[in-house]
Amino acid sequence: MPFIQWGLVILASLVAACLDLRWGRIPNVLTIPLWVAGVAWAGVWGGWAAVADSLIASLVLAAPFIWLFLTAGGGAGDAKLMGALGAWLGTINGLVFLTAVLLAGMAMGVVCAMRRRQVRRIAWEVVGMFLRIVWSPRESFLGRANPAESSSRIAMPYGLAICIGAFVSALAVLLWRI
Repeated sequence: MPFIQWGLVILASLVAACLDLRWGRIPNVLTIPLWVAGVAWAGVWGGWAAVADSLIASLVLAAPFIWLFLTAGGGAGDAKLMGALGAWLGTINGLVFLTAVLLAGMAMGVVCAMRRRQVRRIAWEVVGMFLRIVWSPRESFLGRANPAESSSRIAMPYGLAICIGAFVSALAVLLWRI
């Protein structure tokens, strides 16, 4: 069954990446049915324990992207997609996937900053965000990004990072099992 799960995750993330690259968003028409189907799949094949694992993985995978949505102007579609894919993968595979997605996103961010010759400015923004989290974590978590600041941010189709992370993590899990 892992081949079906990983195949669906790769296919869904590929569709999401194409939509994000084309229209700059990941629609609910993709994420919500995907999440429902992932939780149902877990229930059919693994019972209540698998449903609990599916729901926990959804929350864990979506959490960093919800935080980015609330604080740094990230997209809500990214968070919903990660939650939906977490429902399919479960906690263990989901953590491998989340790690690959975050690393792919960081690499894409560096490449985008280099292409636009804004590495120094973005590095200072990241340092500033980190310092706000350390000194006032409640305000940095609850506060939304300042609209004036978000207009100067580099927009990046994170669906592509999610897709790359899906391919890399599926390959890593496959190689680990061989």
